[in-house]
Amino acid sequence: MDKRLERILPRVQKPARYVGGEYNAVMKDLSQVDTRVAFCFPDTYEIGMSNLGMRILYGIMNNMDGVWCERVFAPWGDMEEEMRRAGLPLYALESGDPIRDFDIIAFSVGYEMAFPAILNMLDLAGVPLHASERTELTPLVIAGGTAMFNCEPIADFIDIAEIGEGEEMNAELIELHRRARREGWTKQQFLRAAAQLDGIYVPGLYEVDYNADGTVKSAWAYTYEVSEAAIDGYFGTQHLPADFPQQPGDYFTDAALTDIKEIYRQPLTDTLPEVTEKNYYVERFNVKVDKTWARFRDRDELTFCLIQAKKQLTFDRNDKPIKTDDQQYTYVTKNWTEGGEEPVWEFNNLPKYYFTVNENGEAEKKPYYYYIVEGYETLNAALNPYLYQVSYTGDATLVKKTTGEVNQPADGGTANIHAKNLPGNEMGYLNLNLTKKWVNVTKKPEKVTLNLTETTHSWTKEAGWITYDPNSDTVEIMPDANGNWTTTYPLEAYSVEYNPDGSIHTAHVYTYELTEDPVSGTLPSYTFSANWPKEVGDVLELNSAGEPIKAKDAFKASSSQMEGSFLVTIADASATITNVQTGKLNIVKQWAEEVEYDGAQNPLDIKQVSISLFRNVWGENWTDSDGVVHYNWCYDPFQQNYVLSAENGWKLTIDNLPLYDTTLNPDGSLRKYRYYIFESTSVGNDTLDRYTPVMTADESELVGSTLYITFKDTTENNVTITNVPKSISIVKQWADADTFGEEGMMQDIYLEVMMKYQEVYSTQWKTENLLEKSYFSLKNVICTPSSLTAELVQINGAPYLHVSGLAKADEPWRVTIRNLPGYNSASFIIREVELAGYLNNLPDGKLELGFNEIGTITNTPTKLKITKQFKQAYFPVGSESELPLNVRNTVVYLQIWREKREGAGLPQHERYTPLLGALEANMDATILPDGTVKLTVGTNTPTDAATLTLTRLPRYWFDKDTGASGEWYYYVKEVDAEGNEVHSASDPTNGERPEINLNVKTLTVTNTLTDVSARKVWTSLDNQFTLNPANLPDITLTLKQTTAEAAADGDKTIATVTLGWDAEAGKVVTKNLDGWQFGEVVEYTAPEGSKNIWWGYKWYNLPAYDAEGNLYRYYAKEQTPVGSGWQLVTDDPNATNTAPIPANSENRVFQITNTPITYTLPETGGIGTLPYTAGGLLLMAAAALLLGQEIKRRREGC
Repeated sequence: MDKRLERILPRVQKPARYVGGEYNAVMKDLSQVDTRVAFCFPDTYEIGMSNLGMRILYGIMNNMDGVWCERVFAPWGDMEEEMRRAGLPLYALESGDPIRDFDIIAFSVGYEMAFPAILNMLDLAGVPLHASERTELTPLVIAGGTAMFNCEPIADFIDIAEIGEGEEMNAELIELHRRARREGWTKQQFLRAAAQLDGIYVPGLYEVDYNADGTVKSAWAYTYEVSEAAIDGYFGTQHLPADFPQQPGDYFTDAALTDIKEIYRQPLTDTLPEVTEKNYYVERFNVKVDKTWARFRDRDELTFCLIQAKKQLTFDRNDKPIKTDDQQYTYVTKNWTEGGEEPVWEFNNLPKYYFTVNENGEAEKKPYYYYIVEGYETLNAALNPYLYQVSYTGDATLVKKTTGEVNQPADGGTANIHAKNLPGNEMGYLNLNLTKKWVNVTKKPEKVTLNLTETTHSWTKEAGWITYDPNSDTVEIMPDANGNWTTTYPLEAYSVEYNPDGSIHTAHVYTYELTEDPVSGTLPSYTFSANWPKEVGDVLELNSAGEPIKAKDAFKASSSQMEGSFLVTIADASATITNVQTGKLNIVKQWAEEVEYDGAQNPLDIKQVSISLFRNVWGENWTDSDGVVHYNWCYDPFQQNYVLSAENGWKLTIDNLPLYDTTLNPDGSLRKYRYYIFESTSVGNDTLDRYTPVMTADESELVGSTLYITFKDTTENNVTITNVPKSISIVKQWADADTFGEEGMMQDIYLEVMMKYQEVYSTQWKTENLLEKSYFSLKNVICTPSSLTAELVQINGAPYLHVSGLAKADEPWRVTIRNLPGYNSASFIIREVELAGYLNNLPDGKLELGFNEIGTITNTPTKLKITKQFKQAYFPVGSESELPLNVRNTVVYLQIWREKREGAGLPQHERYTPLLGALEANMDATILPDGTVKLTVGTNTPTDAATLTLTRLPRYWFDKDTGASGEWYYYVKEVDAEGNEVHSASDPTNGERPEINLNVKTLTVTNTLTDVSARKVWTSLDNQFTLNPANLPDITLTLKQTTAEAAADGDKTIATVTLGWDAEAGKVVTKNLDGWQFGEVVEYTAPEGSKNIWWGYKWYNLPAYDAEGNLYRYYAKEQTPVGSGWQLVTDDPNATNTAPIPANSENRVFQITNTPITYTLPETGGIGTLPYTAGGLLLMAAAALLLGQEIKRRREGC
């Protein structure tokens, strides 16, 4: 809706009749419409909408494709008056568009009384009244209805009258009008064609004579027109003979129209002369205009006028184009809509030339001149340019103020024009609002004088900025009747003159400084609005070179701005002067006694100290879940620096400190200030880093490590700053440092440093990790000797101080931490992580230090004692334990293992190799390359003496990457020479996993052993002869091992030993030994009276159990040399080689008996040989008998 219409409607009667929007009103997409019809009823809305015929025709036309018929009614007198005053043309209800832009304006006239209303509506629409003045095809004015049976009273004003029913005529007429526009007909061509339609009367084609009473006397004539269908893009000429009947007078020779020309006395077809037609090409182009505003857009609707002229424009003294008959004005109006696209004004299909026809019928081409003007059409059809200055860029050149000449592009092209509005001069003002506030001030003056100092700054392109001497003025402010201290003061802010291109030619800017005359007991603060003109850049926008561009956006066009080239802007600016109650601080500097300097104060003779005063303000409120309102202290950008020195007695007074902020909390309460002091090192006083300033005040509160000075009950506060040495030192030493050698040993320590303190007004102690504090820095960690390095590491998610380097016997480590916070009650708790195989001497594992104190941590190496115990497998019934066993010449292999349990998920096992030189033993002990400890136990070593001690075993482990940590758990495995684990006890203790959290922890590895003997008996056949040992052969004994009760071929061979007589030594000796090396020849004595010889061999240190705790069984076998003359006795009742003997058996002697080989048949038992002998003799006797008989038979037969 047009903004002007919105302003008008509230002031007229029945405004609803002028806005449309009724049910069933037809709305169409303009992109689908090629013909727009303004269907006008020359009476009010209520009368017209009750006309049934109008509704029928409205429906018929809107049912036509491409046609949009819209309703128009005559406004009532009040509405007409408002429309003319606002320059609002008559518009259609559906779209709100002016009807002068429609293709056809159709009136429905039911009675002659409506004739004046037709003329009034045309005038209100801005459409020329006379049909002769409307030379173009659009808008076409037609009229129909019952009153058109007598249309002569309005014949000069309408183009066409419809006589009869319009249902059919309207459709035919609209289609003909479409064709005429499409083919480029002239209006006259169209009217002649329309006159051929049934019911169509074209008044302009007829000349009418009237009688004295006004009636028609006569009116007839047949005239002819020869026309050629228009050819798009061409201009046609026509040559007609002089006697061609174009007008009725062409038929006559006299003016009285009484004598017909001879040529027309003949049939027309025989006398009509030849007509000549010629066509000339016409070049065309388009114009497109967009619009910007150098300062402010002061309207929502804007009209551009395109002037087509046959000669260049001339202007009057007001730079307004002078209109001539050869000019054609085309207006296009566009609106800005909120959030919509920027409007574009378009003028299309403009001919670049016009043609005149000479007497020979030939066309002469002449150029058109086109001008673009920002201006609208007045009610009298005159051009009214806007009064501001316009600059044109693109395809137009400024010629006068708002008029630009169009630069015509090539045929078919578009002239793109950018129009920009700018004032010639601009002046900006400030409405200055001054407010005076008092914060907690009880005694106020009657009035306060404010000083307003103005400074003028002028700029030109040539000279740049020039600043002039300031001028001072005073403003008095006092309370009004309501106690409010406010006043308003107008100020000039700037004035500029623009160049035609929109840039600034000259500028003057006025800046202002505001101060207040002192008010006793208070301190003023000033709050200015963002656009307060403190400097040029607060008023005008400047480019990078400091040149002015335009006024700041805060300056808006004034409602009283002048039309024309002078623009007035205005902005609001404000300043608030707030006076608050002030307070005083009396500061005294003291120095604490220092232990290192025999109680001296300031022993380094520091001359001066710098302090900075800061403050917080009671900030915005917040509400907890219980609805309780809380306030937060917020940082306030305030800082003042001072110096305390010996020259001023280490005393300082700071006065005029505001106690309250100038703004209130959301609940209306005062925003209080609290102050705090930071001490810093003055130039040349680096030694001040050694101290912590401990502060106390009459009224204060301690939050964290900061003491806040408050003014709760007084305006004067006494503050004492005591400098306390703020370092602690830890001395680190190792009990076994004398074993580190001259080069020293790399060591690491990990320290946790906790800070314990008590806040003022609190009975609770707090303990926090110092290393996590923001003020802690490794720069404040000093290590001695200087070769040490310090870093922060994470253990179990907490920071630790890691110090590493070479440790020597004569160089204890010292770690000093400086710049500690200065709480009066602070102490520091040191804990060491025993990571590198040492235990410290700290009670409860911690060391607590105060300021300037030194603590010592002594580390004693951790020890793991391993006892190797040997026990006999057999013990008598009733005994509580195995019998002790002194072993002889044995070798033991031990592996040290450890595992992670805490913080590592599942246990992780790994071998541990003791460091070389960290082994203590009372036997022969060495560390093999793979980390195995080899122990050699000497002859008859007692059980309780077979021990060794490992030192410096790490107690803790941690992973720097993941932060996981925990203790190591150690245990021992006994293995054989090949590394296979062995156990020698029914309940082995090798798997014990003790914690090494004592100075000495003992792990016992118990071996349960046994011995096995083989006794060899050489028998003398029941003392039948005496044996000579020198004549006895060597024998080989094999020791077998099994866990089964019966011997088997696959039993393990433990040892093989060969025994024989040594004549020189005169005894039995070992001649060969394979396998088990621990054994010896045993001398046995035969029983008294026996001539047998006994030899013997004993294997000792034999394991009694296997790795699973199964009891071993042993047995021996003899291998007697073949041909020795001796054989194994198998029926010896004392022989024990029939089955393996358990290792824990009381009798572990295997007896093997050998006897000489003889040829005496052995007793077989049973019936003996007698039956066989007797049988043989009988057989022999029988055979002899048979033989004798055979001889006798033969003899007799002979």
